[in-house]
Amino acid sequence: MIVVYKIDRIFRSLKNLVTLIDHFNRHQIQFKSLTEPEFDTTSSNGRFLLQIFGAVAKFERNLISERTRIIFPSDAEATSPNNSLIPLLILTLLMPKA
Repeated sequence: MIVVYKIDRIFRSLKNLVTLIDHFNRHQIQFKSLTEPEFDTTSSNGRFLLQIFGAVAKFERNLISERTRIIFPSDAEATSPNNSLIPLLILTLLMPKA
């Protein structure tokens, strides 16, 4: 049995998710996530739900990556006069109003 906290801790892409679940099923290895609902990965419905959770996890990773790039631009972007105010603007918008 393989136990993970969240499915995004073991699967890095949807293709990887499908490949590993197929491997687990072929070798009769059970898969369990502690924070997501239990899936029957041998059924069509269970595989479908697992793929939806995998897609959401990938979306969250991409969203975090995009936000990080906006707040902390690379050195080349940081030297551009147009991008120098973006982190300041974001921090200003996030600050609680008194």
